[in-house]
Amino acid sequence: ERYVPDNLKQQIVGVAYWQWLLLGLLIFVGIVLRQVTRFIGFLIKRLTARTSATWDDELVEVLTSPATYLATTGVWFASLHLLGIAGTAYIVIAFLIKTAFFVSLGYLAYRIAGFVGLQFERIMRERQKDLNNGLFRLIRQSLQILALLFCLLLGAQNMGMDVASLIAGLGIGGLAFALAAKDTLANLLGSVMIMIDRPFRIGDYILAKGVEGSVEEIGFRSTRIRTPHNSLLSIPNCELVLANIDNMGGRDFRRAREVLGLDCATSPAQVETFCHGIRTILQANPAVKQDAITVAFTAMAASSLEILVNYHLKVATWNDELANRQAVLIQIMQLARDRGISFAYPTQTLHIGSLPTLSPTQSGSPAAT
Repeated sequence: ERYVPDNLKQQIVGVAYWQWLLLGLLIFVGIVLRQVTRFIGFLIKRLTARTSATWDDELVEVLTSPATYLATTGVWFASLHLLGIAGTAYIVIAFLIKTAFFVSLGYLAYRIAGFVGLQFERIMRERQKDLNNGLFRLIRQSLQILALLFCLLLGAQNMGMDVASLIAGLGIGGLAFALAAKDTLANLLGSVMIMIDRPFRIGDYILAKGVEGSVEEIGFRSTRIRTPHNSLLSIPNCELVLANIDNMGGRDFRRAREVLGLDCATSPAQVETFCHGIRTILQANPAVKQDAITVAFTAMAASSLEILVNYHLKVATWNDELANRQAVLIQIMQLARDRGISFAYPTQTLHIGSLPTLSPTQSGSPAAT
């Protein structure tokens, strides 16, 4: 200021000419720096385009636009003390520059939070394909809002506002909201836990809370299950996350168990031949787990000779399981017919030791009449 000519020390609205010139110079430097930052982002983007990954291209795209604004306002914010302005004019100019700087910072944090949320969604989708789109959108937007609020509160504190009182007020309001919407929040947290823990997937057949069926949708509030009666049942997520869930769709192999009753007149040789034939049928089926086949004569019941047939099927759906079990049973029936073996039915045999002798009168013969 000592070297400034006297004719530039004259003031307009409390600001000297030279200060106005310096302010204009800072604005020009900020604009030039914005173009330089944009050009640097363009060069970095060309370098990342040569890599096979896509996340680095998206990161440069996310950072370039807010970085240009942040560079411009950052120069103005850092050079604010050089202006030497005091009074009302300083308050107004400082407020505008600080507001622009922290808004740019919030914009940058908002974009970064969105990028982080998107990458998290992609990582989770690589592990599991049937995740809820709305839930990921909610998580991503929540991260963005939290990042934006943090930067705005930081700017408010820098401008001299009482941020502690503001946070306390927001905390009381948030507590009241949480108490009013506790069931909704509990269901929302339950859906997040289901997404993280993955006790079942869409399409799995589950048994939970006394109901069974196929999972059709995992929503914010509830999970919808299609029951065997073709009805659609909704279970709140806060209850489902605490329930004991038997995920039938998570099985690698599905067990099939049959007890075949043969006629008691079947000979031992026929029993052995029949058991061997069943093993051959199961071993020839590509859907049967070969190291878990059990075929044995296990009991002589009251009216049959019982053959236990136990095996496991590697199938994806309930319909596939039924189709394979039907094919196996039909082959067993054909085997029994070829070997002359009959299946037993529940019967009872009544043995009478003797009958009382009846007189002609008691027997109702013609001679008695």
